[in-house]
Amino acid sequence: RNLCHIHERCVRGALPSVLAGTDRFLVVDKPAGLPCQSNRSGVLNVEGVLASMGYEGLHIAHRLDQPVSGVLVMGRSTKQQNGFLSADCAKQKTYVARVRPPLAECSMVCDVPLGWDGRRAVAATDGDQGKAARTAFRALGPPLPEDGTQLVECLPLQGRRHQIRAHLSLLGSPIANDALYGGDGSFEEGATLEAFLDDEEGSLREACASAERDWCASCAWTKRVLAGLEKRPPVAGGIWLHSRRYQVPTFGLDVEAPLPPWAAAAAAAEEAASATHGGRLGAGADG
Repeated sequence: RNLCHIHERCVRGALPSVLAGTDRFLVVDKPAGLPCQSNRSGVLNVEGVLASMGYEGLHIAHRLDQPVSGVLVMGRSTKQQNGFLSADCAKQKTYVARVRPPLAECSMVCDVPLGWDGRRAVAATDGDQGKAARTAFRALGPPLPEDGTQLVECLPLQGRRHQIRAHLSLLGSPIANDALYGGDGSFEEGATLEAFLDDEEGSLREACASAERDWCASCAWTKRVLAGLEKRPPVAGGIWLHSRRYQVPTFGLDVEAPLPPWAAAAAAAEEAASATHGGRLGAGADG
């Protein structure tokens, strides 16, 4: 048999949970910090983790950024995956974000075309190669008094890479803890974690040494990290963006994921404030 020597990025230990299933699709609630895709032969991604849970042969029908949580649709075959990805397959996607500062108006739309800057791994907004991108936003309540953040509903018409994140930033209301687009990364969901933290017995160092290959640059780098000669890399956490609901009439799909704690707490606070003032959640000047 053939063996592969693979180095994968460390990911957080949260597992996806199943929301719904049909003979063609499985829909899961992806935890923040787990990538949809990783090394070509790696397993520390949504497909690999689900396979280890007994759900094998699945194919990602759309992407969620690694720090984003929520509804993720998986095709049970490449045929179903391709059918879902077809431009003829209408989809309505609803996301929830927590932004700071709040939106300038209760309802806003951003339609700035988006490209991709591969060097910086961010959406590009200042070139001629951008593709059409339109996102509608609606405030779900007033800013929270304790930190000035606001819960916002996001409805992307397309699915450009980092579309919601980039458009919120362009509107002057970035996701509050999305450092890549102007937020404060110190509030990253899940607290700060570092990779390659070993125990006093050096169990991790011993395990890595047993699989070390002289020709592998990643092995040499890992050895230096474990020896304290290189800085330990951070383990990516989550941002305040959640794929709340996916509606695909063609396939009879209408699936909603529970709100994560950061959104549920904000929603509860806004509901309480709305009730106190006799208002309605989401109502505003142009309500």
